[in-house]
Amino acid sequence: MFSCGPAAVTITMAETAKVKAGPKTVLDGGGRVTLSGGGKRQILVMDVPNQSGPQLVLQNLSFTGGNSATDDGGGAVYVRGGKVKVVNSRFYDNRCAANGPDLGGAGLRVNQARSAPVHIVGSTSRTAPAPTAAR
Repeated sequence: MFSCGPAAVTITMAETAKVKAGPKTVLDGGGRVTLSGGGKRQILVMDVPNQSGPQLVLQNLSFTGGNSATDDGGGAVYVRGGKVKVVNSRFYDNRCAANGPDLGGAGLRVNQARSAPVHIVGSTSRTAPAPTAAR
């Protein structure tokens, strides 16, 4: 659980947070924490290919301004391997690359190990509008 006091807080990430392989990682924002990529970077990545054990739980958090310029997608959150559960969280105005062979998930992109289910409960998502050309 984040310990940021009673007021709502937005934390703009200076770099992408990396979740290491472990038995279970829980990030709980208590309904008051927004993590932002500032429109410049992915917010959170768990990259544990070919592992089915690590579990990432994201709950009561908001993710905004995530931006993945890679072919993998996952503008806000990218998970490869392990398991993921998202509870009561919001993904707003995140982006992924516009071109590439395999894109998806401006808010959340998950490539699960061994076809494990992705659990998403009580959460919402809204993709950022496409940028308009300058005139």
